[in-house]
Amino acid sequence: MSLSPMPTQASPVDRALTNAVPVEIDLNQAVRTLSAHARLLVLLPLLVGALAVAATFLVKPKFQSTVRMLPPQQAQSTASALVGSLGGLAGLAGGAGAVGALAGLKNPSDQWIGILGSRTISDALIKQYKLQDRYALEFLYETRDELKDRSSIQVGKDGLISIDVLDEDPAFAAQLANAYVEQLRTMTKDLAVSEAAQRRVFFEQQLKLARNGLVKADGDLQSAGVNEGVIKSVPEATVGALAELRARAAASEIRISVLRGSLTDESAEMRAALREQSELSAQVARLEKSGPSGLTGKAEQYINSVRNVKYYETLFEIMARQYELARADEARDGALIQVIDEAVPAERKATPKRGLIGAVAAALAFVLTVFGVLLSHARSVRIVS
Repeated sequence: MSLSPMPTQASPVDRALTNAVPVEIDLNQAVRTLSAHARLLVLLPLLVGALAVAATFLVKPKFQSTVRMLPPQQAQSTASALVGSLGGLAGLAGGAGAVGALAGLKNPSDQWIGILGSRTISDALIKQYKLQDRYALEFLYETRDELKDRSSIQVGKDGLISIDVLDEDPAFAAQLANAYVEQLRTMTKDLAVSEAAQRRVFFEQQLKLARNGLVKADGDLQSAGVNEGVIKSVPEATVGALAELRARAAASEIRISVLRGSLTDESAEMRAALREQSELSAQVARLEKSGPSGLTGKAEQYINSVRNVKYYETLFEIMARQYELARADEARDGALIQVIDEAVPAERKATPKRGLIGAVAAALAFVLTVFGVLLSHARSVRIVS
């Protein structure tokens, strides 16, 4: 007696696949079906579009104001303008500024767009115009998000930065858009003053060191006395030239150490600084080699004192000029901001765009109606069969 296996119960998915009837799409039949419901296909989308347009009247319109400006141009610092006349140490003044920061960007406008959209400027605008109360929001971060949604900051193909602001009041929209520019002016001025202040403090410290060194060297020279024989054999001009070269070489070393903080040895500016340092070192070596030898006692003390005085005089002159230039830069404004078109109150609303909303709603309703008609016809045919 053989036992037959018990039949397994088919799952709902298996039964559905077994009973499935292949669906064939008859384009002619689909066209006839849609033609039979032509009135529905026309009236329903029109009704939906009309209702969508009517709903937009419940939304308070917003007006858009736009201010267009050139990407801020960093004013060239006085120190950078006189690099060639101040020796190697002048490179310290220009390397730390905003110009150096912008030079590495593919599109400098991106940095200014980032500043305009920063939290600092947003909070300043929120506080200035009490936007938290105006937008009726409880938290500050919500107000920032709302301001961000109402503002658009971008750079166009013409290179100009556009600031668009939406608001229910056209006059306030223009006022807020122009306020972005004013806040940017304030921020760039503060940043420029801070950078110049850092340079001023640095050169002020170096100036004090050079002054102290000069006072000490001058005292040593006076105590050494004047040796007329040494002056005749070793002219003071020769001694001064060597001291000046040493000072320039020291300034070049300082410049290279600063540049290494932001540049590699392969960069063009670094290669030029290294080449200058090498040439100065070679000149110093040649003058030292050709200098007097065999000096002892007061003669040697006198020569060393003269060299130290000339060395610190050169450093003091460089530091004093750099200090005055840093003070001048500190008193100046930051980046030069030029507005091409100021924002003015808009004459026409920007949102809602009733025509576009109605057209999109009607198109979507038409697609859904077509799908519904075809699906309903397909079900009725299947039930009959």
